[in-house]
Amino acid sequence: MQHIFAFFCTGFLGAVVGANFPNNIQIGGLFPNQQSQEHAAFRFALSQLTEPPKLLPQIDIVNISDSFEMTYRY
Repeated sequence: MQHIFAFFCTGFLGAVVGANFPNNIQIGGLFPNQQSQEHAAFRFALSQLTEPPKLLPQIDIVNISDSFEMTYRY
C-alpha cells in the first residue's frame, strides 16, 4: 500500500511541476568553427529531440585563442 501511495504522490508531483515548464528552451553552444565535430554532434543531438520541451539552439562561432571573446560572448 505504501508503494502505491508513493508512486501516486510522485506522479502527481511530476504532473504539477511539469505543467510549469515552457514548451521551448533555448540552449547555447560556443564552437571554434562550423566544421568541428562538437558542432556537428550538438546539431545532431538537438535534431533527434522530438518531444516537448523543444530545445532551440543558440550557436556562436568564436575564436578560441581570444579569451576575452570566449568569456564575454554572452
